[in-house]
Amino acid sequence: PSFRGDLTDADIAAVVDFVLRHFNAVAGADQTHPIPPTAVTAARAAAPTPTDTRKLREKLKASSP
Repeated sequence: PSFRGDLTDADIAAVVDFVLRHFNAVAGADQTHPIPPTAVTAARAAAPTPTDTRKLREKLKASSP
């Protein structure tokens, strides 16, 4: 998104943690095990395309109980 440069990796990690905890009920997504900003840094460096992201989401959904 156009605002990506306005958010730090720590900001993005905090938002992802919030969404996972409150909207997706992902096990293990809690304040004692937050997503580290380094994970966001690595994801940015990988620079996935929208198609790559969609494929990853489908793979994750298929492996969910």
